Amino acid sequence: MKISVATLQSAISSVLNQMIKEGVTDIELKKDYYWSIPSEDKYDPYHQPQELTLGQLIEDWKEVCQVASGEHEAERYQINAICSILQYIASDDE
Repeated sequence: MKISVATLQSAISSVLNQMIKEGVTDIELKKDYYWSIPSEDKYDPYHQPQELTLGQLIEDWKEVCQVASGEHEAERYQINAICSILQYIASDDE
């Protein structure tokens, strides 16, 4: 199966735009560290991951800001930092 990058961009923009319409302009990071599964294990449901690493939302946010400001050139791997922030927002209990 192939997915369209333009469709993905549109869906993410739609969700974030809806949050803004609802008055959500900032999100407080109440937690910082999270468990991360290496990508070679994450998409292999036939084997239990043997290794977990720690990620850090504050570092991910710094990276997102550096890309957004143009301080760092956008690279595909930086989607990982964006995804970590989006996963936090999606799981936020508020």
